[in-house]
Amino acid sequence: MATPVASSGGHRDAVDVPTVDGEEVRLYVTSITGSRQVRDHCRALERHLYLLQVPHETIDVTETSNFVLPRLRRQIAAATGVSAASLSDLELPLLFVGDRYVGDFGTVNDLVDADQLVRRLKELGAWWQTS
Repeated sequence: MATPVASSGGHRDAVDVPTVDGEEVRLYVTSITGSRQVRDHCRALERHLYLLQVPHETIDVTETSNFVLPRLRRQIAAATGVSAASLSDLELPLLFVGDRYVGDFGTVNDLVDADQLVRRLKELGAWWQTS
């Protein structure tokens, strides 16, 4: 069983993320943006997950946008009750556990600040390696 190792250096290739006893954590980011704030937020969430040793998959939507963006809109719509059609502009980064929406940068950063991110991910069924 492969154990993914998060990197703080940006996008990494997808690996086999174990989901035997839980769901994988997915971080959706963009490597191409005209917004310094979006770029900084994507890097910050990647860094948080790395420092907390959260096994996750980082997905760069610029590399697979034709498939990923519509899926993200449907997932957020299902999680929040907002119409998928009204989610034309997604603000990245976005964090999911399986198909369950954890939040955007503000939500996840608040969880980190409150030292509650790991607890929340586990509540949502995230796979976790026990030592």
